[in-house]
Amino acid sequence: MKSAVILLDVFKKYGPEALLLPKPNCEGNVWPNQHCPAFTPRGSSTEKECWYCIFADFHLDKPNPLDVGICCYPNTTNTAEKR
Repeated sequence: MKSAVILLDVFKKYGPEALLLPKPNCEGNVWPNQHCPAFTPRGSSTEKECWYCIFADFHLDKPNPLDVGICCYPNTTNTAEKR
C-alpha cells in the first residue's frame, strides 16, 4: 500500500507524465515523457519517450499535434516513418 501512496504523491507533484508504464497502455492515453518496455523509436530518435515511439499517436501529421497521445500498440501509427 505504501508504494501506491508514493505513486499518488509523484502523480500529484509531477503529473501523469512522470509515471513510467510497466506495459503498453493499449488504446489509452500516453504523455510525451512516459515510456514502457515496448518503446520503439520513430526514425533515428535517441529519446526514450512515448512522443518518439512508433506506437504512440500524437497526430504529428496534423497542423496541431496533441499534448496527450494514444498508445496504438501493437500497431504502429501512420506517422511512424514520417517523423
